[in-house]
Amino acid sequence: MTLKIGILAVIFSLGLLIFILFLIRTKRLSVKYSILWLATCIVIMGLSCSPYILNSIAPIIGIQYPPSLLFLATFLFLLIIVLHFSVVISTIFDTMKGLIQKVSIMNYKLEELEKKINSLSK
Repeated sequence: MTLKIGILAVIFSLGLLIFILFLIRTKRLSVKYSILWLATCIVIMGLSCSPYILNSIAPIIGIQYPPSLLFLATFLFLLIIVLHFSVVISTIFDTMKGLIQKVSIMNYKLEELEKKINSLSK
């Protein structure tokens, strides 16, 4: 791996790490959801800082250009993050759907009770 690519990868991962910590600190990103992002930053930084790891793992996997392993690892972590958030969104959607149904039933019952009260008061 060339020095320029390593430096760019370290700068990118440090920038992402600082941004994630800022989002956590300002409470715009929950600690629960930041763990995967922090793990991604650490893996990218570890692979970037240690070209030996890249150079030794890449041939085992069958990758001829070791920096490609860095991009593959990043892509796989981002894929895991997207999958995780898809699961979270699906769960939230199902919960919201149930709540909307409950509120609709409660509104219907409230309207029926208001009609009964109005008919009794006349």
